[in-house]
Amino acid sequence: MTHGIQFSLTLLIVEDDEIIRIVIEKFSLRKGWKVVLAEDGYAALDAYQKQEFDIIMMDCQMPGLDGYQTTEAIRQLERQRGAHTPIIAMTADALEGVRETCINAGMDDYLTKPVETSAFYEIVERWAKRDHK
Repeated sequence: MTHGIQFSLTLLIVEDDEIIRIVIEKFSLRKGWKVVLAEDGYAALDAYQKQEFDIIMMDCQMPGLDGYQTTEAIRQLERQRGAHTPIIAMTADALEGVRETCINAGMDDYLTKPVETSAFYEIVERWAKRDHK
């Protein structure tokens, strides 16, 4: 019975599309999770260096620093800290091989856009449980 478990989570949502950012923020707030929004990779790195997050939702295609480059930078910072934050890729690209590209880039999992509420909750809670055993 996992639906009764409530985690107090803090999510970093990295997404350049304002509508998608707002939708995912609403999904998160409905569960009582705290949210920090970043509109690009630079804002994500800045937020990551200021506080800890339970999960990072990472858009793959963004101008400037894309999700793959941002993930690589976060993983380098983590190696210095000795920590690991689950990073879940969000991409409209559902082609074969995209999941492998995300995993090879250092992301932990993958969610296709448009993001469905149930899929979002399922993936976030699955990764949160790994940290809250």
